Amino acid sequence: MDSIHFDESFAVTLEISACNFFPWLIEEAKKAIKPQDLMPARYIRVRSMKEQVEDGDILAFAAAMQIIGASYVQTLDTKETMPGPDGKPVNVHLGGPETITGYFGGIGVPNDYALKWVEEYLHYYTEYGVRQVLNTNSGTVFLGYLLYKLGIG
Repeated sequence: MDSIHFDESFAVTLEISACNFFPWLIEEAKKAIKPQDLMPARYIRVRSMKEQVEDGDILAFAAAMQIIGASYVQTLDTKETMPGPDGKPVNVHLGGPETITGYFGGIGVPNDYALKWVEEYLHYYTEYGVRQVLNTNSGTVFLGYLLYKLGIG
C-alpha cells in the first residue's frame, strides 16, 4: 500500500467548546506539558460574563489566550434566552407581536434585543478588550458587521 502524505498547511485546529472556567485551562496545560501534548488553539466560552468579571476569570482567561497563542470567543449574556417571570430562561423567540415583527424585520428576536446585544458587546469590548463574541441570529450578525465596518471589534 502506498503511503499517504499530508499537507501540513491544512492542519486541523483543536477547539474546546465550552471552556468555562480558568482553573480547567491551568489543569489542561499541566497535563500537556509533561508528555508534550498539543493543546487546543481555539476556545469557546459560554459562561456568564457577569460571573467572569466578579471572580477575575475574564482577564485571566484573556491573558492565558495571549500567552499560549490561542484564539477564543465569548458568549454574551444577551443571547437567545432571557429570564422569565420565575427567573428561569425563556426562549426570546416565543414572545408576542414584537417577536413576530422581529422575524419579518430580519432580526428574529424582539426588536430591541439585538440592540441590547450591541450594548453588552460594547461594554465588554471597552472595559475588558473582548473582541470576539458569538452572534446568535441574523440581527446580531448584521449589527456585528456594522460595528466591524465602523472599526469596532
